[in-house]
Amino acid sequence: MENSLLMRFLLNASDVAEKANFKEHRAALLSIADTISVAMASHSIDARVKNLKASLLEGTKAKGEAAIFGNKIEKADDITALAINSFASHSLELDNWLPLGMLHPSSSIVPAAILLAQKKDLSLEDVADGIIYGYQLSESLGRWLGRSYYKIWHTTSTIGGMSVAAMLSWMDENDDERIMNSLLLALTYSGGHMPLINKLVSIKPVSPMHASIIGYYSFKMNNAFKGLIREADGIESKICANLSNNCATVDETWDQESAVSRLGYKIFPACRNSHTTIQAAIKLSGKVDLNSIESIELEVFEEAAQVADIRSPTTLEEAMFSLSFLTVTALAKKWVGFKEIQEALSDTSLRELEKKVKIRVRDDYTAFFPEKHPITLKVKLKDGGTLEEYEEIPYGDPSHNISDEAIIEKLRSLSEYSGNKKILKFVNLILKENIDIKINELIEKISTADSE
Repeated sequence: MENSLLMRFLLNASDVAEKANFKEHRAALLSIADTISVAMASHSIDARVKNLKASLLEGTKAKGEAAIFGNKIEKADDITALAINSFASHSLELDNWLPLGMLHPSSSIVPAAILLAQKKDLSLEDVADGIIYGYQLSESLGRWLGRSYYKIWHTTSTIGGMSVAAMLSWMDENDDERIMNSLLLALTYSGGHMPLINKLVSIKPVSPMHASIIGYYSFKMNNAFKGLIREADGIESKICANLSNNCATVDETWDQESAVSRLGYKIFPACRNSHTTIQAAIKLSGKVDLNSIESIELEVFEEAAQVADIRSPTTLEEAMFSLSFLTVTALAKKWVGFKEIQEALSDTSLRELEKKVKIRVRDDYTAFFPEKHPITLKVKLKDGGTLEEYEEIPYGDPSHNISDEAIIEKLRSLSEYSGNKKILKFVNLILKENIDIKINELIEKISTADSE
């Protein structure tokens, strides 16, 4: 196992985290600000978060010191806080993602790193290093297992859990055997069936919650099992044969840049595979009279078409996964945010227009994923004319070098829409405090801000 790919991935993640520079620490801090801000806003916006919190806390008295990040800082036991924070981080479909790893790593990795830092009295820098480690590992695993794995398994749930387990062990003790034990435990018992998740979108935020819990328990159990590495001969071939059937050949260039520098950020609250469609519709929105539309045709890559299964959505969470709905909303509203989605859901004329959307998968577009998300939007008019727009890169893709200011503006808008002004206080603390501040001290400052 010493010369295995899994060990190489673990050692590379450790090396990248230990050598992290200012730019990489800044990227990690921005990811923390983005992830937890989204979680905080979700407590005001998403009824599922409120229901989950009420269900987990029902009949219990406040026990434990783990922070729940919501409208205010609340305390609970480790698992309850971790579950709520992870679920809330993903529920609004605004959490960042790793394009090449094909997963949302932050919604499980960030809450787990913060939890361990609270328990071990670690610093903000320790958390940033842990996140850099977790992202590096999760991207390597996602790239290795590849698209055939992604079609069946929700990488946010499965690879997220493996990365959380290894990251926590690395942050706690940095012992190779314990780290590998954690990874193998999480790998063996990870789960998240993508076809079902694509249908049952209301429970999709359970994926990072599942990942963080599996990862946390694998970390806690790792010292109870000995010899897993010695029993793991041939495990990589079994992984590829049973989970992926088409693992990628590892390229030496994978190790050359920190994955935290390749994070993508979501501007629209919708499945990331729909963002280029939204962008194309926004560009056409000023050129077309909705009453003049005869039909709408979308040519997309295969993963985007998976979103198209939801027709005539009736709820916010369904709407975030409906290409036809998101297309007409963007055409009509010239933007897609929570306000625009809620207005469009009750607009009968738009719901009729939605029925005119036809979606077709193009094999040549599919070949470019995940590096690109190519789509062509064609709006055919009643007078015989056609308007057409092509998009291939989401606005928040790392290749666009989205600025810190743009991400902070996103969080400012989220704070305003949710009515949670504490979000901006949290962002300021994360980005402006000395990186060596203890996490417990930082959380205390946020709690103090609650009472101001």
